[in-house]
Amino acid sequence: MTLSDNLKIYLAHALGIDIILSSVDMALLPFYIRKNFQVQCGMLCSRSVFFVLAQDDIFDKQSALDIENALKQVRDKLSCDPVLVINSLSRRERLQLVKRLISFVVPGVQMYLPELGIDFSEHIKEMRSLKAEKLRPAAQSLLIVQILTGRFQNCSLTEVAHSLGYTPMSIVRAANELEKLKLCDLNSTGNKKLIRFVSDKAKLWETARPHMKSPVKKRLSLLRDEGLVETLPLSGEYALSKYSNLSVSRKCYATSEATLKALENEKKIILADAHGDGIADLEIWTYKPDLTGHEMVDPLSLELSFADSSDARVKEALLNLKRNKSW
Repeated sequence: MTLSDNLKIYLAHALGIDIILSSVDMALLPFYIRKNFQVQCGMLCSRSVFFVLAQDDIFDKQSALDIENALKQVRDKLSCDPVLVINSLSRRERLQLVKRLISFVVPGVQMYLPELGIDFSEHIKEMRSLKAEKLRPAAQSLLIVQILTGRFQNCSLTEVAHSLGYTPMSIVRAANELEKLKLCDLNSTGNKKLIRFVSDKAKLWETARPHMKSPVKKRLSLLRDEGLVETLPLSGEYALSKYSNLSVSRKCYATSEATLKALENEKKIILADAHGDGIADLEIWTYKPDLTGHEMVDPLSLELSFADSSDARVKEALLNLKRNKSW
Protein backbone atom coordinates (compact mmCIF):
# COMPACT_ATOMS: atom_id res chain seq x y z
CA MET A 1 0.00 0.00 0.00
CA THR A 2 1.04 3.58 -0.55
CA LEU A 3 1.85 6.03 2.24
CA SER A 4 -1.41 7.81 1.43
CA ASP A 5 -3.38 4.57 1.89
CA ASN A 6 -1.64 3.88 5.20
CA LEU A 7 -2.49 7.40 6.37
CA LYS A 8 -6.20 6.97 5.63
CA ILE A 9 -6.34 3.59 7.38
CA TYR A 10 -4.55 4.98 10.44
CA LEU A 11 -6.80 8.04 10.75
CA ALA A 12 -9.87 5.82 10.44
CA HIS A 13 -8.57 3.51 13.17
CA ALA A 14 -7.20 6.17 15.54
CA LEU A 15 -9.78 8.95 15.13
CA GLY A 16 -12.73 7.24 13.45
CA ILE A 17 -12.41 9.60 10.47
CA ASP A 18 -12.85 8.29 6.92
CA ILE A 19 -10.80 11.03 5.36
CA ILE A 20 -10.94 11.80 1.64
CA LEU A 21 -7.62 12.98 0.24
CA SER A 22 -7.21 14.94 -2.96
CA SER A 23 -4.05 15.89 -4.84
CA VAL A 24 -2.81 19.48 -4.58
CA ASP A 25 -1.39 21.58 -7.41
CA MET A 26 2.25 21.99 -6.39
CA ALA A 27 3.21 24.38 -9.19
CA LEU A 28 3.63 27.25 -6.71
CA LEU A 29 6.17 25.31 -4.65
CA PRO A 30 9.95 25.27 -5.23
CA PHE A 31 11.40 22.37 -7.23
CA TYR A 32 13.17 20.73 -4.26
CA ILE A 33 9.82 20.47 -2.43
CA ARG A 34 8.08 18.99 -5.49
CA LYS A 35 10.93 16.48 -5.79
CA ASN A 36 11.02 15.28 -2.18
CA PHE A 37 7.39 15.56 -1.10
CA GLN A 38 3.81 14.97 -2.25
CA VAL A 39 1.01 17.18 -0.94
CA GLN A 40 -2.56 15.99 -0.46
CA CYS A 41 -5.50 17.83 1.10
CA GLY A 42 -8.24 16.56 3.40
CA MET A 43 -10.60 17.62 6.20
CA LEU A 44 -9.51 16.75 9.72
CA CYS A 45 -11.50 17.83 12.78
CA SER A 46 -13.44 20.34 10.62
CA ARG A 47 -10.22 21.93 9.39
CA SER A 48 -8.61 21.78 5.99
CA VAL A 49 -5.23 20.10 6.42
CA PHE A 50 -2.49 19.60 3.85
CA PHE A 51 -0.61 16.34 4.36
CA VAL A 52 2.99 16.58 3.18
CA LEU A 53 4.03 13.01 2.31
CA ALA A 54 7.80 12.48 2.66
CA GLN A 55 10.16 9.83 1.33
CA ASP A 56 11.41 7.36 3.94
CA ASP A 57 15.02 8.58 3.60
CA ILE A 58 14.20 12.29 3.86
CA PHE A 59 16.28 12.67 7.06
CA ASP A 60 19.27 11.16 5.21
CA LYS A 61 19.11 14.03 2.73
CA GLN A 62 17.81 16.97 4.78
CA SER A 63 18.11 18.22 8.34
CA ALA A 64 15.16 18.91 10.63
CA LEU A 65 15.70 22.62 9.95
CA ASP A 66 15.48 22.02 6.18
CA ILE A 67 12.23 20.11 6.64
CA GLU A 68 10.86 22.87 8.90
CA ASN A 69 11.66 25.47 6.21
CA ALA A 70 10.03 23.31 3.53
CA LEU A 71 6.83 23.02 5.58
CA LYS A 72 6.84 26.80 6.17
CA GLN A 73 6.98 27.32 2.41
CA VAL A 74 4.05 24.93 1.96
CA ARG A 75 2.16 26.89 4.62
CA ASP A 76 2.95 30.27 3.03
CA LYS A 77 2.42 29.29 -0.61
CA LEU A 78 -0.74 27.22 -0.11
CA SER A 79 -2.19 29.04 2.94
CA CYS A 80 -2.73 25.84 4.87
CA ASP A 81 -1.82 23.84 7.97
CA PRO A 82 0.88 21.37 6.80
CA VAL A 83 1.31 17.97 8.46
CA LEU A 84 4.38 15.88 7.72
CA VAL A 85 3.59 12.22 6.95
CA ILE A 86 6.36 9.61 6.95
CA ASN A 87 6.54 5.82 7.34
CA SER A 88 9.00 5.79 10.26
CA LEU A 89 10.99 8.07 12.56
CA SER A 90 13.87 7.41 14.90
CA ARG A 91 13.62 8.71 18.47
CA ARG A 92 16.10 11.49 17.67
CA GLU A 93 14.17 12.58 14.56
CA ARG A 94 10.88 12.58 16.48
CA LEU A 95 12.35 14.77 19.23
CA GLN A 96 13.66 17.21 16.61
CA LEU A 97 10.17 17.56 15.13
CA VAL A 98 8.47 17.92 18.51
CA LYS A 99 11.04 20.53 19.58
CA ARG A 100 10.06 22.61 16.55
CA LEU A 101 6.32 22.00 17.09
CA ILE A 102 6.12 20.38 13.65
CA SER A 103 2.89 18.42 13.17
CA PHE A 104 3.51 14.88 11.94
CA VAL A 105 1.89 11.49 11.47
CA VAL A 106 3.62 8.12 11.32
CA PRO A 107 0.78 5.83 10.12
CA GLY A 108 0.17 2.93 12.48
CA VAL A 109 2.59 4.29 15.07
CA GLN A 110 2.15 7.86 16.26
CA MET A 111 0.46 11.19 15.70
CA TYR A 112 1.51 14.65 16.89
CA LEU A 113 -0.81 17.49 15.85
CA PRO A 114 -0.35 20.30 18.39
CA GLU A 115 -2.50 22.79 16.46
CA LEU A 116 -5.42 20.35 16.71
CA GLY A 117 -4.66 19.32 20.28
CA ILE A 118 -3.90 15.72 19.27
CA ASP A 119 -0.92 13.83 20.71
CA PHE A 120 -0.73 10.04 20.47
CA SER A 121 2.89 9.89 21.61
CA GLU A 122 2.07 7.28 24.27
CA HIS A 123 2.36 4.62 21.54
CA ILE A 124 5.96 5.49 20.72
CA LYS A 125 7.73 3.50 23.46
CA GLU A 126 5.61 0.44 22.86
CA MET A 127 6.29 0.24 19.11
CA ARG A 128 9.61 1.97 18.48
CA SER A 129 11.56 0.14 21.19
CA LEU A 130 11.23 -3.08 19.19
CA LYS A 131 13.26 -1.70 16.30
CA ALA A 132 17.04 -1.47 16.27
CA GLU A 133 18.45 1.95 15.48
CA LYS A 134 19.53 1.98 11.82
CA LEU A 135 22.82 3.33 10.53
CA ARG A 136 22.90 6.22 8.13
CA PRO A 137 24.50 5.63 4.69
CA ALA A 138 27.93 7.10 5.56
CA ALA A 139 28.24 4.99 8.71
CA GLN A 140 27.04 1.84 6.97
CA SER A 141 29.43 2.20 4.02
CA LEU A 142 32.35 2.97 6.38
CA LEU A 143 31.65 -0.17 8.41
CA ILE A 144 31.22 -2.39 5.34
CA VAL A 145 34.54 -1.28 3.86
CA GLN A 146 36.23 -1.98 7.20
CA ILE A 147 34.71 -5.47 7.43
CA LEU A 148 35.69 -6.33 3.86
CA THR A 149 39.17 -4.79 3.74
CA GLY A 150 40.24 -3.83 7.27
CA ARG A 151 41.87 -0.71 5.88
CA PHE A 152 40.37 1.74 8.37
CA GLN A 153 41.83 0.11 11.49
CA ASN A 154 43.57 2.83 13.55
CA CYS A 155 42.95 5.26 10.70
CA SER A 156 42.29 8.98 11.17
CA LEU A 157 38.78 10.18 10.38
CA THR A 158 40.25 12.62 7.85
CA GLU A 159 41.80 9.70 5.95
CA VAL A 160 38.51 7.80 6.10
CA ALA A 161 36.63 10.80 4.67
CA HIS A 162 39.14 11.15 1.82
CA SER A 163 38.96 7.43 1.02
CA LEU A 164 35.15 7.24 0.96
CA GLY A 165 34.54 10.61 -0.69
CA TYR A 166 32.52 12.05 2.20
CA THR A 167 33.08 15.37 3.93
CA PRO A 168 35.09 15.19 7.18
CA MET A 169 32.01 16.30 9.15
CA SER A 170 29.92 13.46 7.66
CA ILE A 171 32.53 10.92 8.72
CA VAL A 172 32.79 12.43 12.22
CA ARG A 173 29.02 11.98 12.57
CA ALA A 174 29.26 8.45 11.15
CA ALA A 175 32.05 7.49 13.54
CA ASN A 176 30.15 8.90 16.53
CA GLU A 177 27.12 6.90 15.43
CA LEU A 178 29.17 3.69 15.26
CA GLU A 179 30.76 4.39 18.63
CA LYS A 180 27.34 4.97 20.21
CA LEU A 181 26.29 1.49 19.04
CA LYS A 182 29.60 0.06 20.37
CA LEU A 183 30.72 -0.89 16.86
CA CYS A 184 34.00 1.03 17.13
CA ASP A 185 36.20 3.02 19.53
CA LEU A 186 37.45 6.55 18.95
CA ASN A 187 40.73 7.80 20.39
CA SER A 188 42.47 11.16 20.03
CA THR A 189 46.18 11.44 19.24
CA GLY A 190 47.33 15.03 19.03
CA ASN A 191 44.89 16.79 16.72
CA LYS A 192 43.80 13.52 15.07
CA LYS A 193 40.88 11.30 15.99
CA LEU A 194 41.56 7.62 15.25
CA ILE A 195 38.98 4.90 14.74
CA ARG A 196 39.45 1.31 15.89
CA PHE A 197 37.34 -1.82 15.38
CA VAL A 198 37.39 -5.31 16.88
CA SER A 199 39.63 -7.58 14.81
CA ASP A 200 37.03 -10.36 14.46
CA LYS A 201 35.26 -9.29 11.26
CA ALA A 202 32.61 -12.02 11.46
CA LYS A 203 31.67 -10.90 14.98
CA LEU A 204 31.62 -7.25 13.90
CA TRP A 205 29.26 -8.09 11.02
CA GLU A 206 26.89 -10.08 13.22
CA THR A 207 26.81 -7.28 15.80
CA ALA A 208 26.23 -4.59 13.17
CA ARG A 209 23.74 -6.51 10.99
CA PRO A 210 20.57 -5.54 12.97
CA HIS A 211 21.52 -1.87 12.57
CA MET A 212 21.93 -2.04 8.79
CA LYS A 213 19.33 -1.55 6.10
CA SER A 214 19.03 -2.05 2.38
CA PRO A 215 21.08 0.53 0.43
CA VAL A 216 18.53 0.46 -2.42
CA LYS A 217 16.50 3.66 -2.55
CA LYS A 218 14.56 2.89 -5.73
CA ARG A 219 14.66 0.69 -8.81
CA LEU A 220 14.53 1.96 -12.39
CA SER A 221 15.15 0.43 -15.81
CA LEU A 222 17.35 1.30 -18.78
CA LEU A 223 16.53 1.50 -22.47
CA ARG A 224 20.14 0.58 -23.26
CA ASP A 225 23.30 -0.25 -21.31
CA GLU A 226 26.16 0.08 -23.80
CA GLY A 227 29.37 0.96 -21.96
CA LEU A 228 27.87 0.70 -18.48
CA VAL A 229 29.68 -2.54 -17.59
CA GLU A 230 32.90 -0.53 -17.38
CA THR A 231 31.19 2.35 -15.56
CA LEU A 232 28.77 0.90 -12.99
CA PRO A 233 28.98 -2.22 -10.82
CA LEU A 234 26.51 -5.06 -11.36
CA SER A 235 23.90 -5.63 -8.66
CA GLY A 236 20.53 -7.18 -7.89
CA GLU A 237 19.63 -10.74 -8.81
CA TYR A 238 22.16 -10.67 -11.66
CA ALA A 239 25.04 -10.14 -9.21
CA LEU A 240 23.53 -12.63 -6.76
CA SER A 241 23.50 -15.26 -9.52
CA LYS A 242 27.31 -15.08 -9.66
CA TYR A 243 27.46 -16.35 -6.07
CA SER A 244 24.84 -19.10 -6.47
CA ASN A 245 22.85 -21.29 -8.85
CA LEU A 246 20.27 -18.55 -9.38
CA SER A 247 19.52 -18.28 -13.11
CA VAL A 248 19.21 -14.67 -14.27
CA SER A 249 19.85 -13.19 -17.72
CA ARG A 250 18.64 -9.61 -17.27
CA LYS A 251 21.45 -7.38 -16.02
CA CYS A 252 21.10 -4.99 -13.12
CA TYR A 253 23.43 -2.09 -12.30
CA ALA A 254 23.79 0.07 -9.20
CA THR A 255 24.63 3.75 -8.86
CA SER A 256 24.20 6.69 -6.52
CA GLU A 257 21.81 9.57 -7.16
CA ALA A 258 24.68 11.96 -7.93
CA THR A 259 26.30 9.59 -10.45
CA LEU A 260 22.94 8.97 -12.12
CA LYS A 261 22.43 12.71 -12.67
CA ALA A 262 25.95 13.07 -14.09
CA LEU A 263 25.47 10.15 -16.49
CA GLU A 264 22.08 11.48 -17.58
CA ASN A 265 23.60 14.90 -18.29
CA GLU A 266 26.30 13.21 -20.36
CA LYS A 267 23.60 11.21 -22.24
CA LYS A 268 25.26 7.96 -21.13
CA ILE A 269 22.08 6.75 -19.48
CA ILE A 270 18.57 6.74 -20.93
CA LEU A 271 15.89 5.56 -18.51
CA ALA A 272 12.89 3.49 -19.53
CA ASP A 273 9.41 4.79 -18.74
CA ALA A 274 8.72 2.14 -16.08
CA HIS A 275 10.63 -0.38 -13.99
CA GLY A 276 10.76 -3.68 -15.87
CA ASP A 277 10.82 -2.07 -19.32
CA GLY A 278 13.95 -1.72 -21.44
CA ILE A 279 16.83 -4.19 -21.45
CA ALA A 280 18.36 -3.83 -17.97
CA ASP A 281 17.55 -2.62 -14.47
CA LEU A 282 19.16 0.11 -12.39
CA GLU A 283 19.22 0.41 -8.60
CA ILE A 284 19.72 3.82 -6.99
CA TRP A 285 21.68 3.42 -3.77
CA THR A 286 21.94 5.62 -0.70
CA TYR A 287 25.73 5.34 -0.84
CA LYS A 288 28.29 4.68 -3.57
CA PRO A 289 27.88 1.04 -4.63
CA ASP A 290 31.48 0.57 -5.82
CA LEU A 291 32.93 0.38 -2.30
CA THR A 292 35.50 -2.25 -3.23
CA GLY A 293 36.15 -1.14 -6.81
CA HIS A 294 35.10 -4.46 -8.35
CA GLU A 295 32.78 -5.17 -11.28
CA MET A 296 30.03 -6.15 -8.83
CA VAL A 297 28.71 -4.52 -5.68
CA ASP A 298 30.23 -5.86 -2.48
CA PRO A 299 28.65 -9.07 -1.10
CA LEU A 300 27.58 -7.52 2.21
CA SER A 301 25.66 -4.67 0.60
CA LEU A 302 24.25 -7.16 -1.92
CA GLU A 303 22.91 -9.28 0.94
CA LEU A 304 21.37 -6.21 2.57
CA SER A 305 19.70 -5.18 -0.70
CA PHE A 306 17.47 -8.29 -0.50
CA ALA A 307 16.45 -7.75 3.13
CA ASP A 308 12.73 -7.51 2.27
CA SER A 309 12.63 -10.20 -0.43
CA SER A 310 10.15 -13.05 -0.02
CA ASP A 311 11.28 -14.89 -3.18
CA ALA A 312 12.25 -18.47 -2.27
CA ARG A 313 14.82 -18.56 -5.08
CA VAL A 314 16.49 -15.44 -3.75
CA LYS A 315 16.47 -16.71 -0.17
CA GLU A 316 18.22 -19.93 -1.22
CA ALA A 317 20.80 -17.93 -3.18
CA LEU A 318 21.40 -15.72 -0.14
CA LEU A 319 22.10 -18.81 1.96
CA ASN A 320 24.82 -19.77 -0.52
CA LEU A 321 26.20 -16.24 -0.36
CA LYS A 322 26.33 -16.36 3.44
CA ARG A 323 27.90 -19.82 3.53
CA ASN A 324 30.66 -18.74 1.16
CA LYS A 325 31.70 -15.67 3.16
CA SER A 326 35.42 -15.54 3.80
CA TRP A 327 36.49 -13.10 6.48
